[in-house]
Amino acid sequence: MPTKSSIEQLKVYVLAHELEEKTLALVKSMPAENFYPLGNSLWRAATATAHYIAEAHERFSYTIKIQSLPYGRIAAEETIKHLEEFEQQFGADTKSLTEEFTAVIKQCWGLIKYLQGKQREKAESNNARAVDELVAARAAA
Repeated sequence: MPTKSSIEQLKVYVLAHELEEKTLALVKSMPAENFYPLGNSLWRAATATAHYIAEAHERFSYTIKIQSLPYGRIAAEETIKHLEEFEQQFGADTKSLTEEFTAVIKQCWGLIKYLQGKQREKAESNNARAVDELVAARAAA
């Protein structure tokens, strides 16, 4: 039985990747002569959202993860702006996509807060260990 990779278990990435595919379908539905610049920008922003979340997941350091995730959030916000412009130009209903990208933004914030908590826990653990080692070194001297 195949198991999911760790990135496939990250709900925010799975959602962002699904939205990337939905956005591509939306872009493909637009007239070819209108692809540039709106369709291209919309597709790139949606792709960047999933990319930055995956990039943050691949990093080992909490600090780097925390620094990378806001780029995914920013890309999702940019996608929402392009979706609103798409709706104005073509009259397509993009409300559900907009809501789903908003959910990605919220999940990115939540993941950042979680990682910051883990980072604090690690720092506190390292500090406690350093104090214990210092006490042991002074006692041995």
